[in-house]
Amino acid sequence: MSNARNLANLLNSSGTATLNNGLTLTDGDIAVASGHGVSFASTSDASGMASELLDDYEEGDWTPVLKEGTDTLTTASGTTLGQYNKIGNVVTVFCTIFNITKSGTASLTVEGLPFQSSIFSSSVIYLARFTSNGTGVPIARLEANSSVVQLRYLTSGNSNDTAMLASDIASSTTSDIRFTLSYRTS
Repeated sequence: MSNARNLANLLNSSGTATLNNGLTLTDGDIAVASGHGVSFASTSDASGMASELLDDYEEGDWTPVLKEGTDTLTTASGTTLGQYNKIGNVVTVFCTIFNITKSGTASLTVEGLPFQSSIFSSSVIYLARFTSNGTGVPIARLEANSSVVQLRYLTSGNSNDTAMLASDIASSTTSDIRFTLSYRTS
């Protein structure tokens, strides 16, 4: 019996099939039409739940661009790395910027995120070879409806933050910034 006939035997009159013992795919991919996905509706667990449809997955690279005010800061060739995962409407970005050379005194931002945020998000970041002129915990802050990460210091009992400045970069050596940030997108 041909594979086409085997598949035809599984389909009911409406063109759908119910498999009771799972599905094994030995090669290839499962493609889902745009606007559809994997439904978890049989497990309706939380009150206020808006959707149980996993309708998007993506992963890839992005190019972080470190800015001091409106100017792009210099990094050695090949020393910015950006990767991301998007599951549904949640994006997680991984950013590494090595060998930053000091420039002026304006605030620092990172541009180039793969998706714009829909709500405010923040995350603690790792700094190497900064002068620590700023006080507080270094954070990456992403405002709602933005694709620009602001580099800041969280101060005053976590209620205020101040801008991280290019002057915080050590003048005698190069500095590094690393962060992971998860945020929602539309």
